[in-house]
Amino acid sequence: MPFKSYSRDQDWLLPPSLGELIPGDHPVRFIAEVVDQLPWDRVGISHMPQSEGQPSYPPQVLLGAWLYGFMIRARSSRKLEQACRENLPMMWLTGLLHPDHSTLSRFYQHNRQAMRPLFKTSVQLAVEAGLVEFAFQAVDGTRMSSASRRTLHSRDEISRLLEAVEAELAAMDATESQSDDGKGTPPPPGPRVRWGKKEIRQHLTEALGEMDRRATWPGGRNKADVASVSDPQAVLMKAHAGYVVGYNAQVVVDAKAQIVVAADVVARSSDGEQLLPMLAEAEAMTGRQAEVAAADSGYFDIGAIVEAEETGIEVFVPQQRRAQAEEADRYGKANFVYDVQSDTYTCPEGKTLVFTTERAKHHGKPNVTRIYRGRECQGCSASADGLCTSSGAGRMVHRYEHDADLPGYLERLGSERGREATRQRSGTVEPLFASTKERLGMVRFLLRGLLNAKGEWYLTCAVHNLLKLWRHVWRPQHQRVATPA
Repeated sequence: MPFKSYSRDQDWLLPPSLGELIPGDHPVRFIAEVVDQLPWDRVGISHMPQSEGQPSYPPQVLLGAWLYGFMIRARSSRKLEQACRENLPMMWLTGLLHPDHSTLSRFYQHNRQAMRPLFKTSVQLAVEAGLVEFAFQAVDGTRMSSASRRTLHSRDEISRLLEAVEAELAAMDATESQSDDGKGTPPPPGPRVRWGKKEIRQHLTEALGEMDRRATWPGGRNKADVASVSDPQAVLMKAHAGYVVGYNAQVVVDAKAQIVVAADVVARSSDGEQLLPMLAEAEAMTGRQAEVAAADSGYFDIGAIVEAEETGIEVFVPQQRRAQAEEADRYGKANFVYDVQSDTYTCPEGKTLVFTTERAKHHGKPNVTRIYRGRECQGCSASADGLCTSSGAGRMVHRYEHDADLPGYLERLGSERGREATRQRSGTVEPLFASTKERLGMVRFLLRGLLNAKGEWYLTCAVHNLLKLWRHVWRPQHQRVATPA
């Protein structure tokens, strides 16, 4: 059979319409419908034209370009500018307007605060479409690097750099004053050099301030030892690919259609304090609570679990491996029996530990802790062999506020319902991270700063939800309409 004939110089008999070249069920048509019906005032995006200067680009064009750009992995303003000139669906979406990268970047920057309301709109559309059933939701996080340089500096290094920059700025001031005297001195550095040095000084000052702030965190002393000068708010975290300097992106995903019902970004490497805030954020986004919620062991905090269940949510979070190892250990805390009547512990060797003192904090966190210590440890074979304690003062056990709730919770966690919930968790939330990273290209944040990272993550999760709406609701309807009788 012969090859099909083709010509790169083929002419159109009539002027073509871009709409004729785009399928009726294409996702770009759904994006156009969403931005055309968006409640601008509620979202908080400026939609009034400027009173002076050249005509403004409509917000439907700029926001539509960003939404569809994130769908096709064009996540930077320069890639968006290129797509507006070369990508056929994008050209149709923008009506053949060609905003440059500066215009697209300014729009994104000025409306960064509107990304959360935009994400909330996508959640509410999914709820109205019946894609969120509130039966089971999973909480998880992923650590992603920021646009900062990976080099971290100690406090002493940053202080020395700041002193050097201050000295250079002082020398510039002295050179400028001598130049004003007109005594033949060389001209002072230009404004661009001075502006660069001032910007460096600002970054160094912010880095020191951020280190001081982290020093007040519970367990944050080690995190305050180093900081990134280019992005002081970013933290050092251990990720799958090694250590990164970035942020921890959090989500809550509903199991029915894997709709993201809550999203946030925190400058913390640990997930331990995020369970309650993320469940509260999910309720704020949807107006309802899920019947069951699950998370991985990084979120385990019996106090937070009890507090969440007091609001009516059934929560399943497995213990961390360290706690499980202690439970398996003969002399782990789990094998010390507490007696309510006498307010004492009994160790596996039958020795008694009595209450000694109470603390209002533990590891810097507000947590009432009662401390019990053994008075009969000297001469015990377990202490002599170093199996239980090596302290001459005897074995010490901490009893926290919700320790009485732990045995009942662990029993429920080990039930068939608990095991099923922990299995369902991974199948609910893990595909989201695969989709955002592999399909949408969200493998790292492109901008520096926590607020910028939040805006980027909100926009990514909104696009994920819109793709789900397009696939499950909008596309089937338009396919049926397009089907001939």
